[in-house]
Amino acid sequence: MDYRNKGSIFDGVDNRTTMITPEPPTSPVPPDNGMFIDIPSPSEPTTTTTFTPIPDESTDSRVIDFNRDEWRVIDSKTGKQRSPRQHEFLRLLLENPRYCSYATWLDESQGLFTFLLPEEVAELWNNVKSRQTGGKMDYSTFSRGLRYYYKKEVMTQTHKRYTFCFKPDNK
Repeated sequence: MDYRNKGSIFDGVDNRTTMITPEPPTSPVPPDNGMFIDIPSPSEPTTTTTFTPIPDESTDSRVIDFNRDEWRVIDSKTGKQRSPRQHEFLRLLLENPRYCSYATWLDESQGLFTFLLPEEVAELWNNVKSRQTGGKMDYSTFSRGLRYYYKKEVMTQTHKRYTFCFKPDNK
């Protein structure tokens, strides 16, 4: 049976298969006004186009106003105010309800906690310590500092990412 005259995929010249691809639908160019445009896929029924605004950093819900004074601690030996050490910073962070989206206790009685927003915690620590360094503080640098507390027996290893534990007698 000859399929060439029945609308098959064979062309009439050399019996090779010809692949027919439909032209891609042209989509409207998004307006240059800082907005995204939702374009429906060809399989979906056509509906009206909706615009979704791009989130602005000033309206980011994770940004919390920084106040250096709330991070000051009183030195037990001198009685003077100073910037906290890293483990003191973590205690203040975990005790402050404003920062519950940054870090939270997993088991407070055991001293076990986790970082929910590790990069934001590292950035906050950089602001709290108020050192003018050339390098950017990121989570990798921040966590390296925490690991030094293992030898000082202030913290113990947990072997879980973003999770740390204060030594029980240092709570």
